[in-house]
Parts: sequence; structure tokens; C-alpha cells
Amino acid sequence: MGEIGKRTPVCLACGKRIRDEHPYVGVEELESGRELRYHARAECQMEGGQQMATMLERGKAYVVRHYHTCGDEENGFDCTCGCFTGEVVFGRN
Repeated sequence: MGEIGKRTPVCLACGKRIRDEHPYVGVEELESGRELRYHARAECQMEGGQQMATMLERGKAYVVRHYHTCGDEENGFDCTCGCFTGEVVFGRN
């Protein structure tokens, strides 16, 4: 049984749950601490990038985090364990 009040993260691009075995990208707005999450799949990253372009607010600071399932957060975006595969998607506003 899960924790009371614990919410399962959902990919904002495809609407599916982000399970523990799914690598994902999180974009956190530093002032509020709100984090928007997207699966590491290229399709979700593309959709997420388009959504983020409309959501980002001028004057606010954001941090992008890559959550690996291999446990090695220092490998960078496309880790050798295959957590992030396909084309790297970058965007700017």
C-alpha cells in the first residue's frame, strides 16, 4: 500500500504515469518548487518542449533535471545505461 497523500507523477506530454522504472525529465520553477515532468522518450520530450515554451514566465528561474533509473545521475543526458535514448531535445525561450 502506498503512502497517504503520495501522488504518482504523470507525464504532461502523454498523460501516462511515470513509474519508478521510467527515466524522466523534470523542469522545476525554483521560486515555487513546482516541477513539471516528462518521460525521457523523444516524443514526450518534443511535446514537453513545446508546452514549456508557452509556460515559461519571464523573470523566473528554472532548473532541468534528468532522472535516471540506473542510479548514476552524473552520466549526463544520454547515459551509457540507456536511460535516455534517441535525439537530445533542447529548447529555449
